[in-house]
Amino acid sequence: MQAPKAEDAAQPELRDFARLFEVAFEDSTAPRALLCADGTFLRANGRFGEFLGVAPEALTGCALGDFAHPDDRARLAALADGTAHRIEARFRCLDGRERVGELASHSVRHRDGGAPFLTVELHDATERVEAIAALRESEARLALALECSGMGLWDWNIESGSLFFSDAWAAAFGYGDATRHHSYDTWRDRVHPDDLPALTEILTHHLRGKSDFFRAEHRLRRADGTWAWIDARGRIVQHGERGAPRRMVGTMYDVTARRQAEEEQRTLETQMLRAQKLESLGVLAGGIAHDFNNLLTTILGNANLARAMVGEESEIADLLADVEAGAVRAAELTRQLLAYAGKGRFVVQPVDLSALVREMTALLHTAVSKRARLDLQLAQHLLTISADPSQMRQVVMNLVTNASDALGDDDGVISIRTGIVRHYSTPGGRESTSLPDHFVYLDVEDTGVGMDEATRTRMFEPFFTTKRGARGLGLPATRGIVQGHEGTIRVTSAPGHGTTIRLLFPASAVLPVERAPKERAPDAWRGSGTVLVVDDEEGVRTVAQRLLTRLGFTVLQAVDGVDALHLYESHRNEIVLVVLDLTMPRMGGAETLAELRRRNRTLPVVVTSGYSESELGAPPDGSAAVGFVQKPFARTVLVKALREALDD
Repeated sequence: MQAPKAEDAAQPELRDFARLFEVAFEDSTAPRALLCADGTFLRANGRFGEFLGVAPEALTGCALGDFAHPDDRARLAALADGTAHRIEARFRCLDGRERVGELASHSVRHRDGGAPFLTVELHDATERVEAIAALRESEARLALALECSGMGLWDWNIESGSLFFSDAWAAAFGYGDATRHHSYDTWRDRVHPDDLPALTEILTHHLRGKSDFFRAEHRLRRADGTWAWIDARGRIVQHGERGAPRRMVGTMYDVTARRQAEEEQRTLETQMLRAQKLESLGVLAGGIAHDFNNLLTTILGNANLARAMVGEESEIADLLADVEAGAVRAAELTRQLLAYAGKGRFVVQPVDLSALVREMTALLHTAVSKRARLDLQLAQHLLTISADPSQMRQVVMNLVTNASDALGDDDGVISIRTGIVRHYSTPGGRESTSLPDHFVYLDVEDTGVGMDEATRTRMFEPFFTTKRGARGLGLPATRGIVQGHEGTIRVTSAPGHGTTIRLLFPASAVLPVERAPKERAPDAWRGSGTVLVVDDEEGVRTVAQRLLTRLGFTVLQAVDGVDALHLYESHRNEIVLVVLDLTMPRMGGAETLAELRRRNRTLPVVVTSGYSESELGAPPDGSAAVGFVQKPFARTVLVKALREALDD
């Protein structure tokens, strides 16, 4: 028997292999196909047909590129080069859907040298690609939301210490994209040292599981060295096998503008509270001074009368002189209180500040330290201001004394300057446009220790002082006097650089008044007729009656304006003058004065007040003379006012 040829023995094996390939090809769970080198289908299994939505036998003779998205056909053309490829492309299925397939191709050649063909296996990547696209879209929306909100995103790998910041943060803080990847240490170095301890405590509290969220506001240094306030928030999103935190994600928001606005609001509220406090203290001080002046009027008036009655040769006269001196010193204290309350302008006239300071030169030298040198830089031909000279002298003395105290035991210079400015800057930085156009300034500058901000903000508060044994009323009184003269104060000071206090007053073009010739002594003057004394204080009415009676007048007393009008109607033919208090119940002095003027335009009136002459204002119709006497008043002052009113 002839043995079979080797080729014939191999035929069963090839047939078995072909059947195995057929099973593997058709029953594969992955879409598979055989393609010609030009991409034409030779054969496709059922899965490939399902992917494209076409019966597999219908694909034979069709080109794979016919099902591809037009933008991806060029990519599929690379299959023809005969090398292995992995290509991702979009395919348009017969049902209209678009699916993404990842192709793995291999070139196969026949043993007999026939044309090569391609084996293609396809994996459906549609869900993965769609998920990636959705993720990118979500990331884009998040990035847009963060950009619109001004927030930055951070991601901290706690185990490695690496810290990622979003582009928004990099752009806002000037660090650039190249430095978005940081470490915990670099971030900590950018935190303001004053905020780091509290921030670390809050963060540690969250890392230990003692809080659900991390939130803290702190300052962070920008790339240019400036500081920004940051609202940082976050939480742990991943833990390790043993529960240790591994990853933390959060946002941060630049709240610098809000913090600045809050700080400005707090500053404004503080200023308003301080202003309200000073205003309340001013009202209180003015009320105390008014009532105290009424009491001093009784004391000083009776002391004057008693001293006149006993004669200067009596031993009692010396005691009464001490009483008068004490009352005068007490009156000086009430003037300081009135000055602080802004009601301390008494006798107003044109004042040349340069001339006033020159007149005080000798007195100023005695008031300053022996180691201090006075440097006067006083403008010539200075415009005048409307002021009370005695009050201006008190202001100058207070400022120079304060400057001398600032020098202490060291050598130094106290400079006093006067001049004119057209405008001055308001606290908000704007130019004052108030009329008149010109302002007279008085500067008192020292080369002393200077003041810090805390001291400077409190220097005009009553009873605040840095000097031992002082009462703390000098500068508050100065402030009240300046405000009472419609002026303003500017203070420039820094520790170790001295202090400059500038006073600014509205200027007037009036020349200083010349000194009046010396008048004859009022003691020789006597009057006649009836005087109506109107005051709600019985002690004041009594002492006024005693003084007026000794001058030759008959006196009627009224307790308020209503009572005064009744008495005036009953005795209008007898009353030659009215002494009228400004502050009374039921009907005050101003209202009473207006009613008296309506009934008799020529009636002389002398107004008295525990406040100042500025409370009087102009006569209601400018008709007859209205004199003013500040309480407490001495006998000579009252006599002078009565005589001027009656002589007019």
